[in-house]
Amino acid sequence: MNLLDVVPTEWLIVLVVVALALADSLVLLDSREVLINPASGKWAVVPCSRIFTLRGKATCLLNPLLLHRPVFRLTLGEAQLRHSPELLSNFASTSRQEWDELRRDFNAVCLLPWVVATGLFVLLPLGLFTEYGHVALWAALACIYVPALAGICVAWRDRHALGLSVGDWASLAFDVLACPPHALNLVRKLSLLASRARLPDGDLLRVAASLFSGDEEFELYRQVAAMVDELTVVESDEAELATLRELRTALSREISRDGY
Repeated sequence: MNLLDVVPTEWLIVLVVVALALADSLVLLDSREVLINPASGKWAVVPCSRIFTLRGKATCLLNPLLLHRPVFRLTLGEAQLRHSPELLSNFASTSRQEWDELRRDFNAVCLLPWVVATGLFVLLPLGLFTEYGHVALWAALACIYVPALAGICVAWRDRHALGLSVGDWASLAFDVLACPPHALNLVRKLSLLASRARLPDGDLLRVAASLFSGDEEFELYRQVAAMVDELTVVESDEAELATLRELRTALSREISRDGY
């Protein structure tokens, strides 16, 4: 039996769009990495699973309702593990103001993914399933490609501020134009590229001391603890193991001290 005989072509198109968008929202993290994003005037850790892995890496499915929020990749630096890990606040080095300025660099493109979403999930179905037909389809194409092109132009204009190479920009441009559902993650793609060179500080522990408190701090501790547990299993160097165990103990004390 042919699949097209079971599922109409129009529904297959919609399902493929959704599948491509979700697949592109999946970020793979190395054993020492965590994602953070701005959230309602503060900063938060992006939840990820270290149980479900893909190609040996932790998986993080970004929230499809937060297309406008940039996400940044931080690393648990080996140099910081050499310090006494009694309190993570000892590692503070960057100010919240620097991170807020970085977040504002993405304001010019933050609404573009929602215009693309309107084209893909409102106008495209209208064109496929209603009498609006070709009119809605042409409108969908405009809502998809105009903001994608605008985002690419902004990325080129701000490539130095965002730390993008010409190769990064060309790869991004091809990605979002060749596969329209990938344009939904334009802001995230730009911020993840910027994470390689543009961050005020890329070290997880130092940034944690600068940005997090309360529930966000607890979520960070939880993810770092899971990360350290994972590293402890695979690490063979005795000195490194001892350092990781010290950090794990310090994290447990911090969580208990805060009453979680």
